[in-house]
Amino acid sequence: MLHEPNASSPLTPHTVQFASASEGTSAIAFARLSPQQVFAREGLEQLNRRSNIKGAVQAIAHLSLLGASGYCWMTHTDQLWIGLPALVLYGFAVAATFMPLHECVHRTAFANRRANDLIAWLAGVLSFYNSTFYRRYHQWHHRYTRIPNKDPELTDLIPSNWREYLLHVSGIPWWMGKLQTHFLCATGQMAGFSYIPETARREVQRSMQLQLMVYGCAIAACVYFRQTWFVLGWLLPLAVDFAGGAYGLQSGWQFVDQYSDYADLGSPAIIVVEYALSCRASFLSFYSVPLFGGCPSSSERASDACRGRICGC
Repeated sequence: MLHEPNASSPLTPHTVQFASASEGTSAIAFARLSPQQVFAREGLEQLNRRSNIKGAVQAIAHLSLLGASGYCWMTHTDQLWIGLPALVLYGFAVAATFMPLHECVHRTAFANRRANDLIAWLAGVLSFYNSTFYRRYHQWHHRYTRIPNKDPELTDLIPSNWREYLLHVSGIPWWMGKLQTHFLCATGQMAGFSYIPETARREVQRSMQLQLMVYGCAIAACVYFRQTWFVLGWLLPLAVDFAGGAYGLQSGWQFVDQYSDYADLGSPAIIVVEYALSCRASFLSFYSVPLFGGCPSSSERASDACRGRICGC
């Protein structure tokens, strides 16, 4: 059975006891938790406090890493003993711009809404995402987390054998998917994206067109000056670290996950966490603030007010 949680302080996670699977209760039934059952309301409010100063400090630190590692890579392409480590570090910094994109899409990185939107868009350019599109996509993911035919992230192909896994590690599916999505949005063909309402499609289209224009101008400048900046300074680092590294690790976890029996892990709590917390919270090893609570059925019934307060959307 699920016992009532309690917390010794606002920031202390509630202690929740779970019955063993042998008691005959479905593990999914254990997943009916709200964010307030995991953290006290005061704790949630404190953790969700936003700061322009802290956001700016993190942004400057990230830009500094980009600048230093990028300069080291671009000035040592002929000295691989220096250039290759710099490339890996620079590629990580470029691929990691998805992180500020994600936080700014939730509008949690800065207290100022416009600052969140601007940094999200710029980070999207670097990480080859479009923040205007991703905001709608990601809101839908959190609203219907792990609900079949509703959560858009469930449409991603999960490798079922080593051949498919190696294909994923190559990054080819990721690049092809991004190119297809960018083209469809830029040309206004968004009928297949149910999470983008009619009222937002023009905004998404303009944002995508502007982003593709940035890439086009960068390529044109490289051609005019006969330089390889676009390839060596962005395309290659992103391909090396994001597609081959971060994307490969994600695919590997999904691949291994298919052959894992949660019941053998000794506690139905693993299943509870997978359903009761958002994918983001699960991915961050439960140290993040829960964005949504409840298993699929209760997730659909969560109030819009709660979503807006916790997600910052």
